[in-house]
Amino acid sequence: MGRTIVQHVDEAPWVRGGPRAEGVEKHPEGGGQLVGDLERGPWVHVNWLPGGLVAPPHQHDKDEVIFILEGGLTLGGRRCGPGTVVYLERETPYGFTVWDEGVRFLNVRPGRAAIEMHGTSRDPYRAPAEPAAAGAGREPGVFEAIHGLRAVRRYEDRPVPAEHLERILRAGTMACSSGNTQPWDFVVVTGRETKQRIQAQMREAFRTIDAERAQAPEALVDGAGRPVTGHAAIESLDRVGAIVVVCWNPDRGIRMKNEYAENPDGTLRETRHVPGGRGSSLFPACQNMMLAAHALGVASLFTTFFGLRAREIKQILGIPPRVFMECAVFLGYGAEQLGAARRRPVSEVAHADRWGEPWRPAP
Repeated sequence: MGRTIVQHVDEAPWVRGGPRAEGVEKHPEGGGQLVGDLERGPWVHVNWLPGGLVAPPHQHDKDEVIFILEGGLTLGGRRCGPGTVVYLERETPYGFTVWDEGVRFLNVRPGRAAIEMHGTSRDPYRAPAEPAAAGAGREPGVFEAIHGLRAVRRYEDRPVPAEHLERILRAGTMACSSGNTQPWDFVVVTGRETKQRIQAQMREAFRTIDAERAQAPEALVDGAGRPVTGHAAIESLDRVGAIVVVCWNPDRGIRMKNEYAENPDGTLRETRHVPGGRGSSLFPACQNMMLAAHALGVASLFTTFFGLRAREIKQILGIPPRVFMECAVFLGYGAEQLGAARRRPVSEVAHADRWGEPWRPAP
């Protein structure tokens, strides 16, 4: 026997948040009104989300139709404004960024749907269970961040809030370093003119770089046909919210006698090999920043390609000659749709006690 449900949306119960009139301050992630049957369906939900909200890649276990009513969002690089209809088959990964004015949209599914995000699945409309006691098998949040982190190369043209940058940089300074020297210095680039000057240098550097790659052309794209080289990142360089240029300061980093000697131009050269080198202190700081950014809904990209124009970019940024510019982290809001990361299984890359002896995972 079929059912008939007649209900005005303004009289429908609110779930996951409250009325827009109560303000974004009280409900920073938005909310919505449910029309229909929560448990059995049909699931008809009117969502509202505040401007700038970034929904990371996720998927549902039921088909869904999204109809934009007010405002809009960018999904998979496409701008979806009022009147746009999006149909998503179940288990289709997608993410989106809400426009500055916010968005209100109708969401229709055949019933309640679970959400899978960062490698875990849950019911987003049911209160989470009490956290398990330490050691009781509950994965800490850091695993969700690790499994959800992606290298984003295309970015929207909007800034990263200053308070987010502060927390991200602070996370970088919490990394371990060789001898606890903490040799990092961060140049945080947000000015458009400065980014454009760096972009011009990198475009020139990449004119011939592809001819020198050891990888075959088919290895330079991922399984979805998405380029994995720096070309797309360079084209987004003037739009990305911030670039953290990570430097190694010898005044704090040198640990051994006669480790470096000074060149006539004021730069330094290595005179003895130190295992791990400068990267052993800087790269963990970069990973910390990227994981912190992911936790805040900010996309990121780690790169060393600024080294192709090290002298020119150091001059643009006023970095002293004796300081080493080692790498950079892009921070911003992605303009590309990414699914879950695909990685080689542990069994293919881990060895037990001796090379070639297969690692056996615990049952």
